Amino acid sequence: MFIEEPENHLSPVNFRRLVQQVAFAKNFQLFVTTHSSVISTRLKSNNLLIMYQESDNLTISRCRNSF
Repeated sequence: MFIEEPENHLSPVNFRRLVQQVAFAKNFQLFVTTHSSVISTRLKSNNLLIMYQESDNLTISRCRNSF
């Protein structure tokens, strides 16, 4: 599933519900663009990948426990 900035389109209650359901889902992939720390703090960080682009280079890295 792809979701772009869900914090802008869902109420805070529904946004937290979405994150909670994703956290307990099995065999599920979610791609999210977000500025919210709720996603990164509610999900297991070893399951998160961070993608970012600098110039022409796309970097993908595992999220560390630094929240």
